[in-house]
Amino acid sequence: MNATVKSKLLEACHKLPVFIFGPMFSALGVSLCLKARLGIDPTSLFIEGISKVLGMAYSNASLLYNGTFIVLACIIAWRNVYIGTVLGGMLMGPFLKLYEFLFVGIDPMVLTMWQRALFFILGQTIMCVGISVTVSLRFGLGSTDAIIFRIIDWTGWHYKYLKMAFDATYLILGFVMGGVLGVGTVLSVLCTGPMVEFGVKTMNRTVLKALHLQNPLNEMRSKKE
Repeated sequence: MNATVKSKLLEACHKLPVFIFGPMFSALGVSLCLKARLGIDPTSLFIEGISKVLGMAYSNASLLYNGTFIVLACIIAWRNVYIGTVLGGMLMGPFLKLYEFLFVGIDPMVLTMWQRALFFILGQTIMCVGISVTVSLRFGLGSTDAIIFRIIDWTGWHYKYLKMAFDATYLILGFVMGGVLGVGTVLSVLCTGPMVEFGVKTMNRTVLKALHLQNPLNEMRSKKE
């Protein structure tokens, strides 16, 4: 077996068990935010807008969005596309279905505002933990993050600002196309970038270091050197 191929296979075997926690936590976070009914994250808002403009089911709009951005990532950020780029998308659906089943007895209409706020805070935090796991492993970023990190390579700009810019763009376009905007959407735009950047560095210096999966690329720069 070619040494490079063997190395890649060993890397995949080491990273895969940890990587699964990325979509697992991300889907849990999204599910909790949906139960809060305080507004969905910007990407989901954008997908909802697409579904309304094109008159298709949300699931089909999601497939269209993910497929399009995976193709774009392969074109302009292929160095950041790996097994996890595709695998992450494939695992999100089943995990979302699982949490939908587990949370079926929770009716957002009977929750108090404080309970809904707690659901949103927990959901936003857990979602960012999931994204941080995915990003820090460098096992293949999500399609959007693959593009963002390619821009970082070109410019040296800070991840959190680029993430906030992408989220703000999704928010505006999703709202214009008919998506439902809530206070949770705005908070997600402001918080996701900084929370993920903090999470990536923390994961890199703790869990990944203990597992010998630490990556110096996770120490993202705040400005171009």
